[in-house]
Amino acid sequence: MTPTRSQPVFYDPLTLPLDPYPVYAALRDEAPVFHNAERDVWALSRFAELPAVCDWQAARAREQFAAWQREPPARLDGAAHL
Repeated sequence: MTPTRSQPVFYDPLTLPLDPYPVYAALRDEAPVFHNAERDVWALSRFAELPAVCDWQAARAREQFAAWQREPPARLDGAAHL
């Protein structure tokens, strides 16, 4: 039987404890896809979740490339340029 945690899993890549491995284990067990809303950081702690993210990134790249085909970035201003 796995012991229950008294606190929810929390991960902040900028404030890791001296021994981060218990945090990594908790992420794998309890929150394999974790979002730190304060820093807008996502953490994926298991290999099984990576293909979904990679597929999302490839789809996003295809969408961006298609958008650039319609309107080259050099002609755009501000955030639309990105």
